Amino acid sequence: MRNVRMTIWVMVVALAVLCLGSSRAIAWIQFNDGQTHNIDYPINDDVWVDWESPGMETTLIWLEGASVSSYHLKMFEDSHINILGGSISSLLTYDNSYVGLSGRSITEYSIHSFQVNNNSQVNISGGSMRFFHIYNDSQINISGKYIDWSEGFIQQLYAHNNSYVNISGGYIDILDASDSSQLDISGESHYSRLSAKNNSYVNISGGLMDSWLYTRNSSQVDISGGSMEGELRAEDNAILTIHGSDFAVDGQVFGYSELTSILGGGYQDEPHRHLTGLLASGDLLDNYFRIGDDAKIALAPPPPTFTLTIDVDPNDVGIDTTTPSVGTHNYGGWVTISAERFVNCPDVYEFDHWGGDVTDPNSSSTTVNMNQDKSVTAVFVDDRQCGDECHPYPAGDINKNCIVDFTDFALFCQSWLECTKPECD
Repeated sequence: MRNVRMTIWVMVVALAVLCLGSSRAIAWIQFNDGQTHNIDYPINDDVWVDWESPGMETTLIWLEGASVSSYHLKMFEDSHINILGGSISSLLTYDNSYVGLSGRSITEYSIHSFQVNNNSQVNISGGSMRFFHIYNDSQINISGKYIDWSEGFIQQLYAHNNSYVNISGGYIDILDASDSSQLDISGESHYSRLSAKNNSYVNISGGLMDSWLYTRNSSQVDISGGSMEGELRAEDNAILTIHGSDFAVDGQVFGYSELTSILGGGYQDEPHRHLTGLLASGDLLDNYFRIGDDAKIALAPPPPTFTLTIDVDPNDVGIDTTTPSVGTHNYGGWVTISAERFVNCPDVYEFDHWGGDVTDPNSSSTTVNMNQDKSVTAVFVDDRQCGDECHPYPAGDINKNCIVDFTDFALFCQSWLECTKPECD
């Protein structure tokens, strides 16, 4: 009998543990109503947005005070999140979802782990994160000038599976492109280590590299500008093309030609050689390099320049938030262009798309291949709405219609001392 009671007790305990584990696995907070939700409080649970709700386009505004600690925040099915503050332990995006990150983090990472999947789009102009992985045709735009770690910092960024990353600002410690991914690096970006592998392509026309650049596995890297303070490494059929003039290797003048391995083995066994010259952008080239296996460094002339004409639509309200500015400019090779939100109260305009021959017409930051004269137009749409920068909600406007009336007073009375946070459900 004692053994029977013991067996029953063990089964009860096991069942209780199983039930608790099961309830934890299926419990989460969902937002899938197509509305906009301002989050300024801690959430101690998993959060799923638009799970199995295609076309709903629910939006989260992540504000100071908001956090998801030790849980996941998952974005599905065309959902949106704009992160203006707070923190997130783990953020995952799927199915054409959108993330805008512009808030600062002065004590810790805004996002500790960030994974982007399935054609999602991310625009980053602030904040900080530790691990950033990009998969499956997703697109990332990183911009802004960051003065220190608290302004914007990415410790590790990995682009996989045909992803595209356009970097025109920010600081990244480890930058890695693999599996046919593409990186465009320009502007005031700052990165420490760059690795390109497995048929990836990297175009560098600006920015600062302060450690090393390593390309391998049939990848290609084109350099026409920027400050290159570290060592250049290439092996495994990779091609590193440098556009410029006045090239010299170990003090010996070199014309436009190819540099190859000396010993024919891995780059680690190669002697260090010294390459100097003037990049197409006018930046100085002064780097040690090593080439292994069948890789090569191609010294090429600057690409020919053509005229790029930038215009905006509408063009009668003074929109001046494009880079380069409205007008004509001369460029050769790949050029990064961008269009930012225009605010000149009462006018508020949001970028909608590019007209013309650009890499991605729907991205506010994209590239143009200047192989001939081209004209592109940044198309904006009127985005004036109640609660924006020029039309803020007045104090006491509970229903957010920019009018304070008896309806707001009734709502105030109805919700007196009521807790509306998700954990109060």
